[in-house]
Amino acid sequence: MDSTASIRQALILVATVALCWLAVPTQAHADDSVNVDVRVIRVATSGGAHVDTALEDLKPKLLKAFDGYENFQSLSQQDARIPSGQSHDFTLPDGTILRVTAKDTTGETLRIGIGVGNKFKTNVRVSPGNTFFQAGLPYKGGILVIAITAR
Repeated sequence: MDSTASIRQALILVATVALCWLAVPTQAHADDSVNVDVRVIRVATSGGAHVDTALEDLKPKLLKAFDGYENFQSLSQQDARIPSGQSHDFTLPDGTILRVTAKDTTGETLRIGIGVGNKFKTNVRVSPGNTFFQAGLPYKGGILVIAITAR
């Protein structure tokens, strides 16, 4: 396995398990639907130290979670309300489909399924109002980072 593939796999693993808490938890909707906000970010080590102003609210968490990277560019922001048990597809800038599935709510947590094309699938538990990152897809000299906030 070459070093680029090893680095990519390490980034996917690290970013997947790194839940970054950003907001005060709020209650889930009475109808068990989940509102998700999906922000796609290009992260690179070259191009000068810069964090897009559209990412100002995420800046401290991005810099901590992606130590060693210095350039963060906002590529898109989309949101959707997903009824429990259903999925919503988002198209990433490279054409890959991100599928987010509202699995269920348990107490103070939401269980969300994430699928990135045919490359990666997982389930995460997140407190309503918090954000987590999924990263690892190579994109234009950097990597795509997906920041997902669920409410």
